[in-house]
Amino acid sequence: MSVRVPGKNYPALLDAFRSLGRTSSFSLQRDDNSGPGANGDDAPVIVSLSLTDDETPLQQTNMAVMTSDVDGKAQQIKKDALAAGVEIKASSFQRQPDGMEMAQMTFRLPMSKYPAFVESLKKVGKVESLTVQREDRPDQTRTDETAPAEISLQLHSQGDIVADNNGLWATLRQTFGEGAGALFGSVRMIGVAAAFLAPWIFVLILAAWMGRRIYIWRRK
Repeated sequence: MSVRVPGKNYPALLDAFRSLGRTSSFSLQRDDNSGPGANGDDAPVIVSLSLTDDETPLQQTNMAVMTSDVDGKAQQIKKDALAAGVEIKASSFQRQPDGMEMAQMTFRLPMSKYPAFVESLKKVGKVESLTVQREDRPDQTRTDETAPAEISLQLHSQGDIVADNNGLWATLRQTFGEGAGALFGSVRMIGVAAAFLAPWIFVLILAAWMGRRIYIWRRK
């Protein structure tokens, strides 16, 4: 939205726009050489306003926490987030066949509430990974406490059920199965070799027998 007003109305209009919400960006451009009277109260001023409800987070955090009773802990975290005024953007839960539970949640909150909320998440279980990424402006000397931050949290537990392909009996079955397969493979190869060599062995034996018979006949 663009608004054109006299210069004398510019400060009041700017204050009215600022009262609508947090100012994520602000830039000012002025032409001081536009002619006589350009700096007076009657000089025209153009104000361009952009409103959005999905501002890019100033800081993004990814956490992975291992804990027990993932579903129960996830529900408690949601309650604590709502009580602290933290927005829950996404939430999911799944349970694997081996008994492992996993919950994934995404939170959006102002930077002023970020330290306390992260500390509360660290107390849920063992923090396995924690990465933080922030894009600071070159002219920024201090963090804007009203700027939005985003936290992606993953809760998971260890599997408590031995899968079918693990354990002692599974290992023994796999070992004997591989041994039996190798034995049958060797027997099959021996059979193929015997079938290939049998005619030649028969010919050699027959030739030796006939040669011996001829040798005995000549001696007589």
